[in-house]
Amino acid sequence: MSGWSSIKALYSLTSSHEAWVGLFFDVRLGGLRWSSGSSFSASLWGSLPTFREGLCATLYSITFLPSLGAAWCTARRPFICYYGVFRVTFWAWSSSQGRFSGASEIERGLEAYGTATPWENPCFGEAVEVQLGNLIFKRFDQEKMWLEALGYCRRYHTDLADLQTVTEEMDEDLKSITSNTEAWIGLYFSAASGSPRWSSDRGSSIPSWLQPPKFGAGLCAGLSRYWSFPSRISAVTCFSLKPFICFDDVLATLLF
Repeated sequence: MSGWSSIKALYSLTSSHEAWVGLFFDVRLGGLRWSSGSSFSASLWGSLPTFREGLCATLYSITFLPSLGAAWCTARRPFICYYGVFRVTFWAWSSSQGRFSGASEIERGLEAYGTATPWENPCFGEAVEVQLGNLIFKRFDQEKMWLEALGYCRRYHTDLADLQTVTEEMDEDLKSITSNTEAWIGLYFSAASGSPRWSSDRGSSIPSWLQPPKFGAGLCAGLSRYWSFPSRISAVTCFSLKPFICFDDVLATLLF
């Protein structure tokens, strides 16, 4: 945002309902940062809410100018994307359809872009996979933030890895998709419930043999292995870039 004119141009995209924008609290900087890498100028926005670890910025309007709000990064909100300096697209979550749908657009510039789909670019390279029971787990080494990985897994597979049915006896088979670098799985801290939960919504149990750590706001789970030790779950800031593990439910695929 280069000035008031840019901020005012966003008014047509906003409502009293908060929508995600690319501003978040960076624990490394101890302050706010745009996900695009641009510097944040607080003077353009007037009064701001208090930000801390685990909080991301939303945009809403109750007057003639948009305002910034703060919400837990794991909450579901509509969101606003942009393409270069030409286009801003507003995407809204449709709970009835279980997907994101475009709500409105601002076209700027001479070239018209086609409607984009979130996470439309697949990962390149072959995934390493292993089947454990009815579930096939696939590890991708392209690094993404947790929410980006979740979006990819839900688009091309079932979800981020759900390990509730994986037993300690199966750990030997997990070696092919684990390393000393954490890979995202579908476990995250839910601000709504105040406890960890799986993104697949298939339950809330965590196998004790994975020795889950204490989770808090803004933390998601990574799966790793050191040397010959068993696989372990660790709590990592959700904005970290990590490989990720998706899963496919073989039984569900056969039924549908």
